Amino acid sequence: MKPPLRILIIDDSPEDAVLLVRELKKEFSPVMERVETEEAMLSAIEKGKWDVVVSDFVMPEFNGLAAISILHQQNRDLPFIMVSGQMGEELAVEAMRAGAHDYLVKGNLSRLIPAIKRELKEASDRDKRHKAEAALHATEARFKSLVEQSLVGIYLLQDGIFSYVNPKFAEIFNFQQSELVDGRALLDLVIDEDRQAVAEICETILGYSDNGPPCYFRGQGKCGKDLQLEMHGTKTELNGRPAIIGTLLDITERKKAFEQLRQAQKMEALGQLAGGIAHDFNNLLTIINGYSTLLLRSLDRESPQHQEAEQILKAGDRAADLTRQLLTFSRRQILAPRMLNLNDQICGIEKMLHRVVGEHIYLETSLAGDIGLIKIDPGQVEQIVMNLVVNAGDAMKDGGVISIATTNAEIDQSFASIHPGSVMGGYVMLAVTDNGTGMTEEVKSRLFEPFFTTKEMGRGTGLGLATVYGIVKQNGGYIDVASELEKGTTFRIYLPRLKQQNTPVKLVSEVPAEGSHTILVVEDEPGVLNLVTHTLKNKGFNIIGTTDPLEALEIFDQRGNEIDLLLSDVVMPFMNGPKLAEALTRKKPALKVIFMSGHTDDKVNFEKILENGTPFIAKPFTNGALVTKIARTLANLEDRTTELGADR
Repeated sequence: MKPPLRILIIDDSPEDAVLLVRELKKEFSPVMERVETEEAMLSAIEKGKWDVVVSDFVMPEFNGLAAISILHQQNRDLPFIMVSGQMGEELAVEAMRAGAHDYLVKGNLSRLIPAIKRELKEASDRDKRHKAEAALHATEARFKSLVEQSLVGIYLLQDGIFSYVNPKFAEIFNFQQSELVDGRALLDLVIDEDRQAVAEICETILGYSDNGPPCYFRGQGKCGKDLQLEMHGTKTELNGRPAIIGTLLDITERKKAFEQLRQAQKMEALGQLAGGIAHDFNNLLTIINGYSTLLLRSLDRESPQHQEAEQILKAGDRAADLTRQLLTFSRRQILAPRMLNLNDQICGIEKMLHRVVGEHIYLETSLAGDIGLIKIDPGQVEQIVMNLVVNAGDAMKDGGVISIATTNAEIDQSFASIHPGSVMGGYVMLAVTDNGTGMTEEVKSRLFEPFFTTKEMGRGTGLGLATVYGIVKQNGGYIDVASELEKGTTFRIYLPRLKQQNTPVKLVSEVPAEGSHTILVVEDEPGVLNLVTHTLKNKGFNIIGTTDPLEALEIFDQRGNEIDLLLSDVVMPFMNGPKLAEALTRKKPALKVIFMSGHTDDKVNFEKILENGTPFIAKPFTNGALVTKIARTLANLEDRTTELGADR
């Protein structure tokens, strides 16, 4: 079957057109239309899709050169063959220059079919080439769009000089693109300490046949902003010479967030260690301090032994304070949080704060009037404020101003995303600001580590800010620090704001700490059990003691009617204190219960028990605090959960 051929013939002679078609039928199945005017040609081009155009050179109303011009105007790339009986060599050259692909003499059509076959092939090749070029241009346009709109910096570097940077790359350094490709070197954007390393990485990349190693360095933007950067590159060629093409990422915020997360994880690990140490020490200190108190009472105040015993007790008290701070830092301190107004707590200790900082420092407060309520142990608020103010005062040896401010605050998504550990929501914010010496980044990175201090030997334990950190985290809050050398420091404490605005509970007065009730004491540490038994018997109480909670169940089955109160440790083998209390109160609902502990593995659930009103005393406790706690519990009076203010 002969291939089809759609041919447009421009000729004023029908007979000549017939001759052309007859010749073409030897190799093709031609479909022909003949026109002889410009209007007819335009109409034919508009409605038909032609393979080839054959035109006479001269016609009464039209000519071949005009036909070629029309095809160019219509942007039609069609094979155009001139066939004329009057066409000489000069006219043929003119036609070829105008755009004709070949010319024939009407009297000799032997070259017609070969010429058309050749032109059809060349037209097909041109079409394929045009399509490939169009696809290439489209790909280049897409690639350019991707590069120009990329959220990653892209660069082309030759001899250390930028040949190209995309908008994002320029934005990272706060430059215009033109400013970077105008002969600027990569090393101009690198801080002095890292230039050698970056230069070596670039040399290494040029030595690779594939992607080179990543490069991490510190850069500086146009406005002097310090940047943490990650650069990747691969070897390429530009104008026949080696070059580097690659990407650049600004990892400043990512690295900051990673460092904050790493610090939080480190603090959590240190907290677990500190909590374990404090737990073991609490039992020991309860025994040491308790027996020191008993020893002091038995000695004459003027005797040398009395003074020596006092030193033992003072050392024990200092150790107890350290363990209390360790538990606070590790968030294992058992508390009795209350709903309270932060402003009231600050006002209550303001006079004491003035005495602490001294006359050379001016202390000012700015407390918001519409402050919301928070739920926290009142003693913890005092610890936070006291530690922050003392720390601020130590940073201003030559005097200055400390400002304490409170306000309601909101943590939104943008803040939470770059401050690991913070949670979106409503908070009450406490800010303590000083205009002291400020801190370096190295000091800031270790600020909340226990036992880390910049003070001289003997002036600090390094637990003050660790305690603040522990309290804030224990209460679901967030702590933020801003500091500059020689400009000062601001600590911002965010504590969750309550939606329910209840009135804080008021305390009642003390009652006499003595009695004749029967108390079942369950404590797995024999030394603590002996101390408690001795102390309470001296106050007239009848004591039944055991180190085994299972034995306590048997004792209660035999003597439950005479037992008025259960004093139990929380963490014990075989059965913990809350489980023991639950079992005994089922048998005797009127039984009073007091828990004692310096640590509990299930702090969250235990504090829920305390919220229901069960009294608690924290180890190490003083003898006087224990007796007072028991007396108040037996008298059905509400009480604090610490021994603050109690006699020994």
